[in-house]
Amino acid sequence: MSEQANEGGAPAGNAATGAAADGAGPERAARAGAATGNESTLGAATGNDSTGGAVTGNDSTGGAAEGDVTAEHAAPGSAATAGAAAEGDTAAERGPRRFPASVFGVGDEPDPRFSLANERTFLAWIRTSLALLAAGVALEAFGLPLNPGFRLVAALVLIVAGILTPVQAWFGWMRTEKALRANRPLPAPVLAGPLGLAVILAGLLVVLGLLFASGSA
Repeated sequence: MSEQANEGGAPAGNAATGAAADGAGPERAARAGAATGNESTLGAATGNDSTGGAVTGNDSTGGAAEGDVTAEHAAPGSAATAGAAAEGDTAAERGPRRFPASVFGVGDEPDPRFSLANERTFLAWIRTSLALLAAGVALEAFGLPLNPGFRLVAALVLIVAGILTPVQAWFGWMRTEKALRANRPLPAPVLAGPLGLAVILAGLLVVLGLLFASGSA
């Protein structure tokens, strides 16, 4: 009887075991569902991260575009700076601005020896002017034994020639310097002929003054 009860109890135990197994089934299913939910949550999180990365990429692209626009705006300024630098280099090569600009602003720098020779010619004309002025003043100041009329005319001729000589000195220097810078033939002095004639006329007047002064005595 006890064996039959045990045998009868065994199926009941098996049934209980099966019930326990049936009870464990829903728990496993719940756990599986939770795992599935977690995976879905992870996938969503991954999707969000991907979306954030895309947004970050778009921001980076926008920043690059803004950098390109800034570079385009900066390009004219860079070109202007380069142009100013080039002009500065050109000005530095030409040297400081000199007077007169109409002479030093054209052509190329000649051999310094030629420019210095031109300056010596200018100074020679200035010395000639001083000599003419001094001779004209001396004729009247020293009271030389000459005919007064001829002496006065000769003095005036010499003084006028002395006044015109610096004009020849200045314009002659300018024309010669321009010719040197442009590598052209040197020009002739324009007032050299008239000044020479003035000196000749003054000499003739002095001679006539001497002749008429001695004849009148």
